[in-house]
Amino acid sequence: ALFEVGGRTVPTSDYSTGPWADCAFAGCRGECGSNMRPIVSGLDVKMDLGALDPVSGVYITGNTPLPIKVALTDKVDICPCNGTALTIEVALTITYSILRNEQGLPLVVQPQVLLQNTMAEPYSLHAKEVTVDFLVNPARATLTGRTTLLSVGGVAQFTDVALSEAGTGFVLRFSIENGAGNTTFVDSAPFNVGRGNLPIMQLTEKPAASARNIGRALRTPPLIELKRMTGGVEVNTQSDIEVAMVIGTNGPDGEIDGATETLLRADPFTGEVLFLNVLLLNGNCADCEDPPEGPGKCGLGYSLVFVSNDVKIESDLFNVAGGNRSPRWIAPTPAHNIRVPAVSGEVTRVTTINVTDDNLHSIHVALGAPASVAADLSIATYFCPWDEAAVKTLLCVGPGVAAAGGSNFDLLAQYQTWGQMVQLIQQGTSGCVKPLTVDRFGYGTPVTMTPKCKLAAQEYPGPRSSVPLCFQPADEFEVDTRPVYTRGDERCVDVEVLAAAAPVLTAPYHWNAHHASLEGIAPGVLAAHAALPDMGGVREYSIGVGCVLEFDVAGMDARGASSLEMLPLRTTVTTLYSQRELDTPLPAGAVLGATSGTNPATAAFRWQPERGMEGRKYTICFFVRSTVEAGCVQDFYVAPYHGHASQFCVEVSVERCRVCARPGETLASIAEEYRTSVNQVWGGNVMRQAQHLAVGQVLDFGPTYEVGHDETLAEVAAKLATPMEHLFALNPDLRERRAALSATPGEALRASKGNYEPGTAPWAMQAGTMMPDAQSLCFTPPICSYEALPTASSPDVAAFQCEDCDGGREYCTAPRCVAGVGAGPWEDAACSRFVGRRCQRCTACRTEEVGPAGDITVPGEYRAAGGDGGVAGGV
Repeated sequence: ALFEVGGRTVPTSDYSTGPWADCAFAGCRGECGSNMRPIVSGLDVKMDLGALDPVSGVYITGNTPLPIKVALTDKVDICPCNGTALTIEVALTITYSILRNEQGLPLVVQPQVLLQNTMAEPYSLHAKEVTVDFLVNPARATLTGRTTLLSVGGVAQFTDVALSEAGTGFVLRFSIENGAGNTTFVDSAPFNVGRGNLPIMQLTEKPAASARNIGRALRTPPLIELKRMTGGVEVNTQSDIEVAMVIGTNGPDGEIDGATETLLRADPFTGEVLFLNVLLLNGNCADCEDPPEGPGKCGLGYSLVFVSNDVKIESDLFNVAGGNRSPRWIAPTPAHNIRVPAVSGEVTRVTTINVTDDNLHSIHVALGAPASVAADLSIATYFCPWDEAAVKTLLCVGPGVAAAGGSNFDLLAQYQTWGQMVQLIQQGTSGCVKPLTVDRFGYGTPVTMTPKCKLAAQEYPGPRSSVPLCFQPADEFEVDTRPVYTRGDERCVDVEVLAAAAPVLTAPYHWNAHHASLEGIAPGVLAAHAALPDMGGVREYSIGVGCVLEFDVAGMDARGASSLEMLPLRTTVTTLYSQRELDTPLPAGAVLGATSGTNPATAAFRWQPERGMEGRKYTICFFVRSTVEAGCVQDFYVAPYHGHASQFCVEVSVERCRVCARPGETLASIAEEYRTSVNQVWGGNVMRQAQHLAVGQVLDFGPTYEVGHDETLAEVAAKLATPMEHLFALNPDLRERRAALSATPGEALRASKGNYEPGTAPWAMQAGTMMPDAQSLCFTPPICSYEALPTASSPDVAAFQCEDCDGGREYCTAPRCVAGVGAGPWEDAACSRFVGRRCQRCTACRTEEVGPAGDITVPGEYRAAGGDGGVAGGV
């Protein structure tokens, strides 16, 4: 389906192409991102109707497709590029009603009220006055015809009751007075009234303006005649339906005076609507000898539009001449909707007010800005005279000339040429003037702004600070002693308030607004940050499980009065297979301490990764909150998403096969947790004895293997003589792909060798986080084997390689203390006997035995001929 009509999807088989404007409707043609183009000058769509029209009450059924003409003349996005269909809203208007009752016409079945006594017998003793009114009136209609009559013979028969508006669910209430204030009533059942034929509108008297229209109504008042079709002939509508009048074409931004009635009901007998005393303010023709548009030129003009029941008729264009022409902007007033940057706390010229008026009436300039913003402007403000609210809020600006009701542009100040008075000459009897020697005149005043900090943006990066300042000149004059105001065009400037400074981060590495490409900062600040020498620092860390990572987050702000606070922003976890943002700003177990100092300021970060985090890269981001002054808090480096150029982050890789000893842990407990043996861990690390393990001591409990081209987990497990379950346990990042990797045949592990150049694999760069080119696996090989192990990924685990031992006869181990002074475990200085060396010969396998003190009571022996794939020490 290509698009939707009225909420229903229209299949491609239910439309015809019609004449196209520029291009075919179907498909993007590979042009996503540039799909705005004009389309479809006429498109026929077929739509099934089967619903109740809410106004007429007509229910169309039968599932007959109804052709609908759709015209899209504006530019639309023919392919949103996200698979969604283009939606076209189509409004259907039922132009004829088959309801029995129609608006404005007497009800087909007129109400008949039967009067009864308490015995339910007809009451005809006395004539009673029966009145009908609305109980339920959903369309706010009025009742016409005779609505009160006397009963005759116990019957009140209404003959011409009509409802003025269409609608559903009307209920009428009939009542009689029984004396002593008692009223008896009965209600009708709900009924509907349809629109019938929509009226045919005829503009009999077209509006025409007077020669001078200051305070005068249109010379020819508009007359509308409403007609309907009866028997193929147009006749006047006998209905008092409403007709509304609005401005159609409105070249010079005219207004209908508020005292003019713009919503009238038709005469129910003639169908006529006469709009009297239509006063259109803001003439488009100056009644002067030489209008500014040139001799005899009046501009675009006006038209009036009359609307009734969704039918409208528009008048021809006409002009309004004379002295009610609104004030105009004149050069060198800046263009409309320009953007002006202003640094908080600094004086900035944001615009210039240059206005003039043709008819020497007082000019006010309305300010479109809240009072808090107006207080930062250099120009005086006062309450606009047309603000009649009890609590006045509408502000006007002026040159500071005192006048009744405030300041405004008086006649003398109004006609200056940038400070020089000019001689004015009268133009006949029109009341218009023009300068004698120059062709431009008016009042000009610069407007400067000293924005407060709180007007600046609160987040960097973030939505820019937009402080709109709008100015609209208004002309004040009297109509029948009533003040009237006509308004000129509105001119606006968009003031972007820039932050006067931005924090510089000094730890764990140097970072500033220039590095972050921040916007909304004073240009001088960005230039100063760009010139700062790079103080370096550390951005990337590698750490094992249980090891402690500590560093400071520190910064300073050039605004000495600012108070800084270091806060966490977000943490993103990346593997070769996925990237996700944590629900908390810091990883589990991480803490950013309270900020010490105010400016400069420092906060200490501490984190000890937990089991299950191995093989993942944690991108931990921070931001700086600067309290500039009371009520003004700004957050810097609050990047909206991971990978954004402005984020200030450190990257922490949690290493495989590496742990740090925690309080209470022994070599035996670590070996058991990672499914290996004391010999395995002891032999792979440079340590004198197995019994003595210092808190925080770094241990490598196995080597890492980098997978090759198209290797599966099953193939690697066989090569490393390690069960797949052990690989899943030692490499938690594989678990999210467990089903695919465990299948037969399993999914190949990710490796760029043979597929991609280094650093170009799809997983290598994920939203700014650089990942390895290939999957790396931690494993614990059986120590009872002399098979050549894979190349170690780090020199720190080279102790697991037996390249220096005699082939086929020795295994890797290390010296360990088995006796010393006092109770073990022993420090090296207290050890009296070491056992073992880097290459330990053996002829048969035997598991070692460890005593209660953690010392090895019986050394283990292992086969020199190689292992059988079992755990270390197995037979």
